[in-house]
Amino acid sequence: MLPNLVDQLNMEWSRICEIPDSHCAAWSKRFPPLAGCDSAGRVLAAIPHEPDATLGFLLLRHRQGETVAGRIVLQTMLGKLVRMSYTGIAANVPHALDDLVTQMWCHIASYPLERRPRHIAANLALDSFKMARREWAATSEVPVTPSALHDALENQPSPDHRDITWTAEQLIDAAYALSLITETTRDILVAVYGPEGLSGASAGARWACSPAAIRTRCRAALKEQLTPLAQQLLLAA
Repeated sequence: MLPNLVDQLNMEWSRICEIPDSHCAAWSKRFPPLAGCDSAGRVLAAIPHEPDATLGFLLLRHRQGETVAGRIVLQTMLGKLVRMSYTGIAANVPHALDDLVTQMWCHIASYPLERRPRHIAANLALDSFKMARREWAATSEVPVTPSALHDALENQPSPDHRDITWTAEQLIDAAYALSLITETTRDILVAVYGPEGLSGASAGARWACSPAAIRTRCRAALKEQLTPLAQQLLLAA
């Protein structure tokens, strides 16, 4: 039996905390609220002392590509997401926690820190719940329409007007090779957009999560990694 999502995240967190992290050590020297925090676990423990300042700092670092910062924010919010998954409308939604965690991870990357620098934890939780609720109301089973990836590639202009064609699998594999997406995301994208053409429900069953979580992961990868990579590949071709 596969461990549930919270157990998986907590096991992953234990591994992250086992060794000092170079990013955390650098933050401890440049950001006073994290002085002496040379590991992810110590950073997590320091957040309650100055929550908005520290969460804002971590969101900025995550935006700059230091993914451990985003993972620390997710771990900070995990208990709140668990409680939310057992209350209100979420209590009647299968895989509600999966959806909330997926939405939280996506929102950590897009949180409008400049506009909303205060009450960050509460805003992250409420925004993630609202986005998950919209997914629960959706009736479409397809994570992102099969034409979306093709259209994104077709709309990338070739710098010298050559007819360059990338298959979905080539682009997904390139994104993985460049460490822009995780192995799991690559496998999901290939299953959805490749010859197998899994639906959201089928992909959700395979990866033990909900169709909404599959939709969110596909949309995020398409918007944030695959489309920008298509332009990058064309420019380098």
